[in-house]
Amino acid sequence: MPLLPGEDGLSLCLRLDGVTSRPRLVLYSAFADDLLTVLAAVAGADALVPKAADPDELLAVLLALAGGGEPLLHPTAPALRTVSAALDPDDLPILGMLVHGTRPADVATTLGIGADALRARRWAILRRLTPRRASRAEPHAGRYRQVV
Repeated sequence: MPLLPGEDGLSLCLRLDGVTSRPRLVLYSAFADDLLTVLAAVAGADALVPKAADPDELLAVLLALAGGGEPLLHPTAPALRTVSAALDPDDLPILGMLVHGTRPADVATTLGIGADALRARRWAILRRLTPRRASRAEPHAGRYRQVV
């Protein structure tokens, strides 16, 4: 049984983005790679740790974030180029600011849009870059696709 029935960690991060006293969000994934790092930044995660990582690495990330550290997402240039090519040009400033650690509230202010409008655009970015689940009976069908 999936831990997040009908939902994945990216969706959960974005849903929690607007809550008061938002927790620090660490995605712990068997599918961690450069592309998922970009998606995690768009969704509002603070870090992405591969399940294959040494337990000490996971602990270090958790301690750094618990101590008030900055988000630990560092997308690579090739992953950003791949994602950028798949997006609407109007979404590129959003992507750029989010992957560089700009808080969503500051992104919205900079672009002159409301928080709800920004959240809707972030949902649209994630939908564009991730496949829809085939059915709830297939929990692994939601694995993001490689964008070309």
